[in-house]
Amino acid sequence: MQNSNICRRYFTFLVLLAVASGLVWMYAHKNHPDEFQQGIETIVRCAEEKDAIICAREPVQQLLLAHKASDIIAALSKTSVRTNQCHYLSHVVGQETYHKYRDVEVALGECDRACGSACIHGAIGAAFTEEIGLDESKVDPEHLSPDEILSAGEKLCLTVNTCHGVGHALFMSYQKFGPALSACRSLSTGARLTGCYGGVFMEYFGELSSQSMWGEDSSPAFPNIEDLPTFCQFPSLEERRACYWHFTAIAIVAYESAGISEPKENSIARVQKICESLPRLDREACIFGIGTNSYSAVFTDRELALRTCDRFTTALDKASCVLGVVAIVSTHKRADKLLSYCDGMAEQDIRAHCFRSAFIYLYKVNEPIEDTKKLCPQMDDVCVSSSAYYRDDPWDLLNKMF
Repeated sequence: MQNSNICRRYFTFLVLLAVASGLVWMYAHKNHPDEFQQGIETIVRCAEEKDAIICAREPVQQLLLAHKASDIIAALSKTSVRTNQCHYLSHVVGQETYHKYRDVEVALGECDRACGSACIHGAIGAAFTEEIGLDESKVDPEHLSPDEILSAGEKLCLTVNTCHGVGHALFMSYQKFGPALSACRSLSTGARLTGCYGGVFMEYFGELSSQSMWGEDSSPAFPNIEDLPTFCQFPSLEERRACYWHFTAIAIVAYESAGISEPKENSIARVQKICESLPRLDREACIFGIGTNSYSAVFTDRELALRTCDRFTTALDKASCVLGVVAIVSTHKRADKLLSYCDGMAEQDIRAHCFRSAFIYLYKVNEPIEDTKKLCPQMDDVCVSSSAYYRDDPWDLLNKMF
């Protein structure tokens, strides 16, 4: 009997202890928000500061002690930060990820491609300055000599993404397209060269914007409005395509700098007129750039996204616009959203082209083809059969179909 009472009292003690522990846990979590979310909120607040990149660096460092770069960027991409803010904040994540490991391949392995692959670019930029033997906290990479950049670039321009980072640095150093693009050609070929070209034009746009990836206040000159129709007239088609990828965004900030205050849609309509005045291959690339600038609704409002390319009247123009949307959405590695977007196309030839392009660009960002096929809506035959095109050149496919 005595033993029974002791057991009951002991059992009661354990129950009360468990309840008390639960109450303590609830109180702690109620009064101490999740540290990860708290860190993300701190970084988001930094986005509104003048020195956003400096502000974000310490909270990013703290989060990286216990979390991967991809987790941080995924969380940032779901907050209220604008696309360009997410891009520059993610640059800091990439820089600090490289500093954590001092190994560019490990850092790139942790990076996510959301927010314009900014984590990758940041990691490459950090590796770049270290390769040259400089302290990036004390040296402005814009002031590195072209010879220093070319020397390090030979060691870093090994993949499309690393070459893209080199392209950023080249424009920062030269501040002119001609020598920066020429330097790209001396360092790479094929897809890597295209990546380098893209870095050059993306850096130019970044410096025109309120913040470049290095937080610089100075910017290169804005293009004159009257010069926009010939802005991307470079010798090679690959250079022009890289330029047109960013042309819509460049034109919009050029209009703003010229005092033209209007809704974004009106500025895009101006760009459309420029595109429609160009020869076929340039027209395709220019309209492709409208698509890359108009993709965000794919993640939030499919019906709105589907109307984005309806501004065009010909099948070729619509397909060129859709190709731009597909190219940029694929970098976010959201195959589900991308295939749903394609599935909603009313015109069957455009729909097939969208699916085929989706497999091409998702393969370019290392998404497994078989995994992508499983995401085809209701295993649609057109979507599934489009997987056979994953190795095709998207521009060749466009011109074969239209």
